[in-house]
Amino acid sequence: MTVTYAWKPVEKIKQRMDPAFWDPKYDELDVAIFETGWPVKRLGDFIGSITYGQVGQRVYDLNGTVWYVQVRNLVRTGIDVLAKPARIAEGSYNDPVRSRVAVGDILYANSGIGSLGRCVCITELHDEMNVSQDIDVIRVDGVLPEYIASFLMSKLGQAYSLRISHGVSRMTKISFVEVKSLPVPVLPLQLQEHIRDRYRQVARTHDAAMKAKAAGKLAESQETLDYANRLLDELVAYVEGVIQAGPPQVEVKHDGETR
Repeated sequence: MTVTYAWKPVEKIKQRMDPAFWDPKYDELDVAIFETGWPVKRLGDFIGSITYGQVGQRVYDLNGTVWYVQVRNLVRTGIDVLAKPARIAEGSYNDPVRSRVAVGDILYANSGIGSLGRCVCITELHDEMNVSQDIDVIRVDGVLPEYIASFLMSKLGQAYSLRISHGVSRMTKISFVEVKSLPVPVLPLQLQEHIRDRYRQVARTHDAAMKAKAAGKLAESQETLDYANRLLDELVAYVEGVIQAGPPQVEVKHDGETR
């Protein structure tokens, strides 16, 4: 009798080779995601494409027409190009077509202590943008990107991102394979649409704050940004609550009817 073993590539299993993956503190995290009653899929089941910005030398251009988005530009409520302003020339080495930002994209910080897992969903695009190598550009199918971004920003999404990341000190990173392995509770479309609408309200408020900042109205900008953060906090808490509550229970009556 011949026995054939199908070995998985190390890249597929290396997160489970890390003792931190099995830390008991994550037991409750697994329960909170996998045992709520919602169906759970891996983020990779929804990813149509994933890439990051150009690796290597960064060549800025003061007259460039494309904003170069770095991790520092990713704030909780959206993109703040003025946090670290940098422009690049259209079509230049740092402006590959594959990572040019589009509406519906999820920008996800793939490295760094304190920044890994930070993400933004692009609901409107007012200027051309590209990203650095420290940001993944994720495009999803079969699920609303605003829901995915909201989940990734939740305590559950953030904790799992840290759990499966690898590296030491400030070099903590998360690979494409690891991003694709992130578990996502699959909510009904109606709930996703409600989350989408609330996320877009956050995005509009953030954009108003950035417009005020660009005009030099710093007090107004900060006040508006604070409001956007409150809206986002409420949204993320809502997402966490919906996931933890699980799907509505159907009660079966003796006459065979359900309610």
